[in-house]
Amino acid sequence: MPTGPGIRLDTGVRAGSVVPGQYDSLLAKLVVTGADRQQALRRARRALREFRIGGLATVLPFHRAVVEAPDFTGTDTLGVYTTWIENEFATALEADPAFSPAAPEEPRRTIGIEVDGKRMELGLPKALLDSLLDGGGRHGAEVPESRAEAEAEKNDGDLLATMAGTVVKWLAEPGASVEEGETVLVLEAMKMETAVAAHRAGTLGEQFAAAGDAVTPGQVIATIG
Repeated sequence: MPTGPGIRLDTGVRAGSVVPGQYDSLLAKLVVTGADRQQALRRARRALREFRIGGLATVLPFHRAVVEAPDFTGTDTLGVYTTWIENEFATALEADPAFSPAAPEEPRRTIGIEVDGKRMELGLPKALLDSLLDGGGRHGAEVPESRAEAEAEKNDGDLLATMAGTVVKWLAEPGASVEEGETVLVLEAMKMETAVAAHRAGTLGEQFAAAGDAVTPGQVIATIG
């Protein structure tokens, strides 16, 4: 952890602590002060270079990049605004290998599975999954086209959770007719409610998550036939 003049680190995380995924995954808060903005920036750069967290991905590389960005560090004008990251800074990050992880060496496929009565998505290396679906044959065997088409058709009606959160309430009951874009479910995360809309028109089928259940991004929460 960084130390020195103008450096403060606040954290309540200890060995055995659980960092919940449905809220800000806060591990620590680095607070840097200085006599003026430029001194604070110099101290921030040093503190962020010294700060190391191992074993999991964090936003430290992002912060290191921000305090070096001319738009953020300008002495005359500050070039950042509400959507600066999405509209401008993201372009610079995409060109930086540190922020553009290489694609997995082996292609992956996703299938729907049921665990303890709940539907969820499972991603596996494509060659391994194809081999399993082929009945345990040669590793890397291709899935027959008719089977792949059947799987795609079977999953077309899956309504997926758009984010991690807790189910607040369903706005449509099984058997109800819904239109594409119609809100059918409300999720809550970080004290904010988010609407989940039907991805297609049809009849709402079985619901795999009830009010109070936690869901993950991409989890199948219902079907629309």
